[in-house]
Amino acid sequence: VALHDLAALHDSVALLPHDSVALLVHDFVALLLLDLAALLC
Repeated sequence: VALHDLAALHDSVALLPHDSVALLVHDFVALLLLDLAALLC
């Protein structure tokens, strides 16, 4: 998965309404990005 695609996904998630589901998804994406960064380093 390209970093550009991940950034686009993150931006699309950030534009969602700020309800509990959107926040959970945002947190999940953030954790996923951290995991990917840890694997790449």
